Amino acid sequence: MNALFSYYSKPALYEGKIVVNNAGFVYSWGLSVNLAKKHFDKLILVTDTKGKELLIDKLNLPFDEVDTSFDLLNEVDFKLFSYPKIIAMDKQTEPFVYIDYDVFLFNSINVIPDIIVQSVNGFTNSNNTYYTTLVNQLAALGYNNSVFLNREENINYGYNLGIIGGTDLDFIKFFCEQSKLMIEFINTNYESISTDLFFLYEQWLFALCLKDRNKEVTIYLTEKRDSLQYNYTHLMQGKGSSLVLYLIKNKLRLLFPEIYSTLHRQINESGINNLIFVN
Repeated sequence: MNALFSYYSKPALYEGKIVVNNAGFVYSWGLSVNLAKKHFDKLILVTDTKGKELLIDKLNLPFDEVDTSFDLLNEVDFKLFSYPKIIAMDKQTEPFVYIDYDVFLFNSINVIPDIIVQSVNGFTNSNNTYYTTLVNQLAALGYNNSVFLNREENINYGYNLGIIGGTDLDFIKFFCEQSKLMIEFINTNYESISTDLFFLYEQWLFALCLKDRNKEVTIYLTEKRDSLQYNYTHLMQGKGSSLVLYLIKNKLRLLFPEIYSTLHRQINESGINNLIFVN
């Protein structure tokens, strides 16, 4: 089974260089990728030329296969940040598990099912009104895709795709096609685009696609305590925390001391407060 990662550098470019303002970005990539290396047969990175120069040439992350086709990625608003991830998944021809760079699989996933996701993401009472607003806005602007129009009205949940994949490539490609259609519609028709729209084109749309194709999904974390049981971490909003940075550094130093030394040296050479990579 393959592990798939992606990185689109263009949003981080300034005067031709990748600028990263958080050392946790580097350490997270180091820990996530090297943990995946222990559990998967092949590691694949889909990126662009600058991303390859950073993650492969400079940080020496142990990918087995690198695809720089993001050099040709269609232009969409950077706030539609999951678009490169969708493109990377759509390109795959072998079963895979996509892993966000802030996801740490300390244990292997023993059996990869047809379709796997991290967890259910229900829309709680506190944000359900906002979620409904997002759906109504999409409809009001004339989005007429059949999966959207024929949806069940009671689907008020989505799936956290910190990990996503499986052996059912036909379904995954179907979801990717639907997601690309929605993203491209939003990119063309919305006057104001927010990062929260990933609720629609990623999390919620995945639930719509499962219903449309009558598919079952394996949910890796069915309860919060499963994170501890499976030794699974997804940072999400915690990425900028100094405490989280400290914990990631120490875990990386403990498990992969040589990798830690390489990354730590690169960070020190670049300067911690404003990391600049790749000429």
